[in-house]
Amino acid sequence: MFLFATKTKTPISTYADSYRPPNTMKKVFEEAPMTLWSENKFVTQTPPPLGSHCIRIQRFKKQLLQRKKERKKERKKERKKERKKERKKERKKERKKERKDGKWLQSIQVILVKTPPSLGQDGHLSLPTTWPTGMNWVYTVRHMKAGL
Repeated sequence: MFLFATKTKTPISTYADSYRPPNTMKKVFEEAPMTLWSENKFVTQTPPPLGSHCIRIQRFKKQLLQRKKERKKERKKERKKERKKERKKERKKERKKERKDGKWLQSIQVILVKTPPSLGQDGHLSLPTTWPTGMNWVYTVRHMKAGL
C-alpha cells in the first residue's frame, strides 16, 4: 500500500511524530523504517526491498559528499584571499618601517628640506657637499624619489 504526501513536507503517516529532516536520514531509517525521503515527497509503505533503500541512501550520501567538497573548495579560496590580504598588509608595514629607518628616501619634500633651495629651471637640484656621499651630485626630482 502506497500513500503519497504533497510537497508540504508533512508526512501522511502514523510516523508523522518521528519526522526528521533529510540530513538525519539514517536516524529515520533506524527509528521508523517505513518513512522514506525521496525528491521532496514522503513515501510511506510496507518496508520496501533492500535494493531501493540502498540506492536512495547511496544517492543521498553522494550528494552530501559533493556538497562537502564544494564547501571545502570555497573555504580554501577564502583562506587564500585572507592570506593574500595579510601578506599585503605585512609588506606595507615593512615598507613603512624601512622609510622610517631611512633605507630609502621618504619623499621629495624631505630631500628639499635637506638641500639648499636652489632648484634650477630644468627641475634639477644641486646637492651640497655635506650630502652623505660627500660629492656634488645633480639629481632630477625623479631620481630623488627612487633614492640614492
